[in-house]
Amino acid sequence: MAYRDLVPSSVLVAGIGPHLVGAAADTGKLLWKATIGSTKDKDVLRIALDEENVIAARGNELWCLHQRSGKIEWKVQSPIGATTVLTDGGRIYVAYGGEVACFNREGQLLWHELLHGAEGAVTLAAGGVVVHADYVR
Repeated sequence: MAYRDLVPSSVLVAGIGPHLVGAAADTGKLLWKATIGSTKDKDVLRIALDEENVIAARGNELWCLHQRSGKIEWKVQSPIGATTVLTDGGRIYVAYGGEVACFNREGQLLWHELLHGAEGAVTLAAGGVVVHADYVR
């Protein structure tokens, strides 16, 4: 399955500051809007999409929203902040400074590891999708 097959073409999802918005891809009409975390936080909003959901990571919070309606399905605390977020449709991975945490589709933490004792930007790849962080602590 190619990455383009995972994203419904009818919804464009954008992170703008602390706001996550869904818009009709063909018209740009706003479909929904959600605020992720506090509007005072300076953390960058990171997003990943699967077939049905938007995964949003900001600071140490991980959110799951329904892609077409914007309804918040769940919100959990992550053991690490996230500069990289990736989903393969079955699991959700967040990474920061050499640490990676893995969650299931319901937001339950499956594991959290410091990989190879290294620090730095983390590139994640799963299910044919590659995501690279643009921030190093």
